[in-house]
Amino acid sequence: PIRFRPSPFYRVERALSSVATLIKAGPGDRKVATVRFKLTEPQLELLRKSKEAKSNVQYQVRLYCTSDTNYNQIRPQAHQFPAPIEFPAACEVKLNNVLVPANTKGIKKQPGTAPPVNLSGTKGPAVSTTSSDVTHTVDLIYTNTEKVYYIVAYLIEYTPIDKIVGRVKTGKTRSKEEVIQGIIKLNDDPDVEASAFGLSLKDPLSYARIETPIRSLHCQHIACFDAVTWFEINEQTPQWMCPICNKPLKVEDMVVDGYLEDILKICSSSVDSVTVEPDGTWRSDNDKFGTAKPRIAASSSTSVRNSPTPSATNGGDKKPFSGSGSGSGTGGGRGAVTLELDSDSGDD
Repeated sequence: PIRFRPSPFYRVERALSSVATLIKAGPGDRKVATVRFKLTEPQLELLRKSKEAKSNVQYQVRLYCTSDTNYNQIRPQAHQFPAPIEFPAACEVKLNNVLVPANTKGIKKQPGTAPPVNLSGTKGPAVSTTSSDVTHTVDLIYTNTEKVYYIVAYLIEYTPIDKIVGRVKTGKTRSKEEVIQGIIKLNDDPDVEASAFGLSLKDPLSYARIETPIRSLHCQHIACFDAVTWFEINEQTPQWMCPICNKPLKVEDMVVDGYLEDILKICSSSVDSVTVEPDGTWRSDNDKFGTAKPRIAASSSTSVRNSPTPSATNGGDKKPFSGSGSGSGTGGGRGAVTLELDSDSGDD
């Protein structure tokens, strides 16, 4: 009935209900929109198998919602853009008269930042899988809406985070050698001042050590973030932004960074950051790990930049690496910075 924006977590199998319309409501005007559906025996079997084992293909029943800003009920579906999920600001969902715990708010004034409501979860009420004769009633109670909204229940195939991360790991890659060549190429630029820089091993979102370092093929920085953390956050509040350069990302463009992956494997868990030299070699702050010369031996020939801002340079016509903080602390009081590399396809 309504074509929604695709998500790596949810693939729509089929609509279970018709579309219900939420008419406009005033501040003190409490209204209810309702959809009803029955599950066929094959659909019930899919849901039963999902509960038997996590290794089985997972199916769920979810309630989707969008507004008339993004969906026109009169216009043919072929002429409509995929709609973002958007619930009324003040609303609650009930399944068979029982309140469903759900995150429907998302980020204020940002449609598409709330997930569809799970009607088959382990927390709160869930659709019955015992009989195809059961009619399920879903009520969306709301107030104070200046827009018209639409709701519909779907049977969806759910892909858990570990499988999505597994696909990223076996998909496109950015090898260690490619990253090193990018660093060397940048330092060959006569307009760029060659200097060492700090690289954090902590995730900029969770501040925990990165386990699977990823970034987009189109991101121009060397800094990475943790795959599981990034997907967990986007499952709860879908934004799909790079936490380092704040550009919108596509899941199909995400790659595991072989350079940082190699550093993480070599360094002990106590190492929070490393120093990367202009030739791509690196060392830990304590000089116990790395491919670069020890700090004492290298101090006379290489300077470590203490700040990513132009004011930290020694002046002259050359410009420093442009970048931004990675969002996590680094050793020795030095801020981790973003090294700008050439991307394969230019801007996002």
